[in-house]
Amino acid sequence: MTESRALQFPLRRARARAGLLQAVLIMVFMLVSVRLGDLMLLGEDANTHITTADPKALRGRIYDRDGNILATTITRPSLSVNPVKIKDPKTLTYKLISIFKDYEFDALYSKLTAQKRFTWIKRHLTPQEHQSILDLGEPCLEISFEQKRIYPMGELFAHVIGFTNIDNKGLDGIEKRAEEALTNGEEKKLTLSASYQDVIRQSLLSAIERYNAEGAGGVLVDVKTGEILSLVSLPDFNPNELKKSDAKQLFNTITQGRYEPGSVFKIATAAMGLESGQFTPAHMVDVTKPFRIGKYTIKDYYPSSQPLSFTDVFVKSSNIGAARIVKAVGKDYQQAFLKRLGVFDKIKVDGLDTVSPTLPKKWRDTTSTTVSYGYGFALAPIHLLNVLAPTVNGGKKVEFFLEKKSTSEPTQCESVFTERASSVVCNILQNVVINGSARQAKVKGYLVGGKTGTTEVIANKKYDKKNNITSFVGVFPINNPRYMLYINLHKPKATKDTYGKASAGWNAAPVGGEIIQNLAPLMGLLPLRND
Repeated sequence: MTESRALQFPLRRARARAGLLQAVLIMVFMLVSVRLGDLMLLGEDANTHITTADPKALRGRIYDRDGNILATTITRPSLSVNPVKIKDPKTLTYKLISIFKDYEFDALYSKLTAQKRFTWIKRHLTPQEHQSILDLGEPCLEISFEQKRIYPMGELFAHVIGFTNIDNKGLDGIEKRAEEALTNGEEKKLTLSASYQDVIRQSLLSAIERYNAEGAGGVLVDVKTGEILSLVSLPDFNPNELKKSDAKQLFNTITQGRYEPGSVFKIATAAMGLESGQFTPAHMVDVTKPFRIGKYTIKDYYPSSQPLSFTDVFVKSSNIGAARIVKAVGKDYQQAFLKRLGVFDKIKVDGLDTVSPTLPKKWRDTTSTTVSYGYGFALAPIHLLNVLAPTVNGGKKVEFFLEKKSTSEPTQCESVFTERASSVVCNILQNVVINGSARQAKVKGYLVGGKTGTTEVIANKKYDKKNNITSFVGVFPINNPRYMLYINLHKPKATKDTYGKASAGWNAAPVGGEIIQNLAPLMGLLPLRND
């Protein structure tokens, strides 16, 4: 098998999945439309009153970047009743509960005996239910046609697209944020890709099972343009069956969860040290002794008996080294640098409900120290990625967005630090994947940079040493950075395959590598040849 043919398989598989979903949707449309047409003809001679379809414009469709339908609208029959016209409510109740099995007699009887001229019995009937109602031939029953929102890809984009209520009003996600435009029939095309989304979601679902984790999340962005290409939060839900969802499934951990980033934030510390002009990649940092600040002592998980180069501080993920770097540049410089990166500001992305960061009330020396290695503050993952993007894209601050732009003009970006510093950060991240904690994120044929992070979960205002959130930030291709991937696992467990370890290098890193390996061919990235 040739290399080029082998590379086509992941692309064909992803396209086949999207194509199958589209085919199923079209089939559903045809079956429902034909069936409803038949039932309306059958209903012409029936006593049941039938009204015409809702005259309002159909709610606008939502598409992914490749034209796959993510949300659309169909018309469905709904059943109401005029209780005043009912001659025998008890008999009618028995007839209706034989059709609607989920109704209890008392609840339905109460509706049928209400002193009013209109009450809903059930909205959005199935074709079988519709036929059964027509067969009853009850003149007090009324069938009207309403719009119903459906989501052909089910759970795949649930946390981004959101959902509507039974009256087709957007309650979450794009459906809520673009309510006015969609209600007026305007269509939305997003930057997301069904193919990329499927790859990331499937890998994270497998990781949850493999490491017995409670949840996971992932987001993929183009660091040059700011396009959000994929956003996954697990557990998720099926917006077509919203009643089956609980609060945990509805919570978007990527945009609304706040987490201490841990060692992945050392990427920002590396950029800061380089930008300050006080450090070069070869600059030696003393990490041989614990770092003491006030009543606190900072130690490394793997102590070193020798000083480390600036590069190796991050390859070895030394907390002591990060603390010494920030002490050298000063807390005022650190704070100003992080403000330029956007750490202190709530990230705003059209179509997404985001949260403000949790920041320390005062920027003390201890604060400065813990922030250097990603503790003492909390960000939503989408916010973290926005902060880190400039560290690899040449120092440009990009605004993330979800709605595909009509123009091909390049995005205008503010420069927040030098391209030189960004280039060195990329070299450091490549070294982390080659020699450091992210070794298991290596991808054959592709140059990848990255950083892992392991943070203890806070429970009852204390760190729980037995439960972690592990994360991985990957950049590819690292020699010409274009894409940044963030994934996390919530409370993963140690396994035999991880030799009893539950840190990010043993779970988040290999999952990140697996995702990049499957994404790269889909993105048209050709592997390097070893000539």
